[in-house]
Amino acid sequence: MKPFKVIAIILFLTGLVFLIFHKQIKNLFQKETAPKPAPEPIHNDTPRIPQPPQPAFHGKGLNNPFNIKTSNANNWKGKTTALGDRFESFDTLTHGIRAGIKTLQTYFDKHNIKTIDGIINRFAPPVENDTPNYINFVVSELKVPANVDLVPSKETLFQLSKAIVKMENGFNLSQKQFDEAYNLI
Repeated sequence: MKPFKVIAIILFLTGLVFLIFHKQIKNLFQKETAPKPAPEPIHNDTPRIPQPPQPAFHGKGLNNPFNIKTSNANNWKGKTTALGDRFESFDTLTHGIRAGIKTLQTYFDKHNIKTIDGIINRFAPPVENDTPNYINFVVSELKVPANVDLVPSKETLFQLSKAIVKMENGFNLSQKQFDEAYNLI
């Protein structure tokens, strides 16, 4: 055989082997990581019991229990966020809670988002969160279906705030803490 034919056959066979075993070959060159489970549907016959994460203390340390991301558009009362920070920071916990309440009020009033599903999809988008679990957790805390319109009362805002803060940081927001922040609005 001519060398050209031998090379062509070798390349053809190499390509064929790659096509057949490409997933196995790809896995050889990747770092071993635990497989990420597929998100569960929001509504199913056997819902899992949603759980908040282990406390992420960065929200507490920044007086930002909602873990609100930094935005130059927000000139929050008590804002102390440094340039380049990923999350907002506040001079007091009360100001951080107030910012979270204002965020929820904006969803209701400006964006006309009134369901737990809509609120959590905007607040904790699926690109960086386990949003279905988050929605299930808030539904279990409020005892309200995910697709039912909520009335933006002070009590609803308290229950939503309490659930979100618990999910974000494992922090138990008290009625007193909420009232102090709500009274600053």
